[in-house]
Order: sequence, then C-alpha cells, then structure tokens
Amino acid sequence: MFHPIDMTTWERAERYRHYMDTARCTYSLTAMVDIAALYRGAKERGLRLTPCLTYLSARAVNALPNLRFDRDAGGRVGWHDVSHPVYTVFHPESGLFSCLCTRYDPSFRRFYRAMTEDIERWRHSTALFPQGELPAGTHDFSSIPWLHYTEINLNLYTNGDHLPPIITVGRADWEGERLLLPATIQLHHAVADGWHASEYFRLLQQLADTAADWLDR
Repeated sequence: MFHPIDMTTWERAERYRHYMDTARCTYSLTAMVDIAALYRGAKERGLRLTPCLTYLSARAVNALPNLRFDRDAGGRVGWHDVSHPVYTVFHPESGLFSCLCTRYDPSFRRFYRAMTEDIERWRHSTALFPQGELPAGTHDFSSIPWLHYTEINLNLYTNGDHLPPIITVGRADWEGERLLLPATIQLHHAVADGWHASEYFRLLQQLADTAADWLDR
C-alpha cells in the first residue's frame, strides 16, 4: 500500500522542501560490512551468496520507512509498506546485464526460492527489463563482484527527484577473520539524512552477524 504525505502536517516537510526545491541534492555513503558469518552460514547450507545479500539489503531497507519513499502514478510523495529489490543479473556471454525484480518476503527461504526461480526463468533473456513493467515500490540493488572498491558515486542526470535508494555492493575480500563487503547507498537528502544511512549500515552488520538466526527461516 502507498501512503501519500500531507505536506501541511508532515514533520519533515520543511526539510523536504529545502532539499528538493532550494538545495536539491543526493549523496552516497560507502561502508565495509563484515559478512564472514553470513558467508560461512550460506556455504554450509549450499546457498548462493548473491540472493543472500539481496535479501540482507532488502530487509534493512524495509526496516526503515524513509528508505521506502517514492511517488505514485499521480506524482504524490509518500511511502510504501514494502519495497521490492530490483537487482542486476550479468550475462557473461555478452557482457550485458538485465534487471529483475523479486517481491520482498520477510521469510528468507521464500524470498531465496523466488529469486533463484526468477533468475533461472530469465537468465537467457538479454533485455534490460525482461519481466516488463516493474511493480510499485522498488529500490535498486546492483553488484560489482569483480571489484573490491572503496567508493562509488552514481550520477543521475534527471531532474534530481529520484527518491528510492540505490544500493551497490562490490567484491568481498578477506582481512584476517573478517570478510569485508563494500556497500554503497545513494539517497535523496529530501527524504533521508545521514542518520538513516547509518541505520541502514548498522542493520546490515547486525543481520550479517546473526545470519544463523534467519538463514533457515
């Protein structure tokens, strides 16, 4: 469900107008997330890491209402009850990628099964959006598994009003006992501040550390 905002009563309205109308801006933050516990848990269970990371990120996004903001078909600003990940699937034979969407499910096992089925169903299609029109309420999740990076910045040359988060992860590298995953989130300052970004990374780390609690659920 979509919940439109009443700008006359919304406590964030002044900040929204400032960062949308006066000083329109987006920003990106990158942090290293230790996914050693998640990696070991997934390996023990024979699970693919990418769906695990997609769920990990989507669960953090769905825990934070400010990361679920968007506009409806009529242009109204509001937030969705649920945000579904739109993720990239690489085609090594062509060097191209496709964007797929799997509806978010709080149950990891149900989400994992649905995502792997979506990937298998569409893996031979080289269309950018093989599933057609995306559902309402989505966020972007991309992977660059070839590069362990320290910073990334995505520039959107539109009118600067894209509200959903854009998330990127890179290649995880071992440093001692830690498996460090570079993760980046791009946000619009009109709906999310540094605190919200910090909470996203805090939840990522918390969920990665406690993977044994949800990998079988």
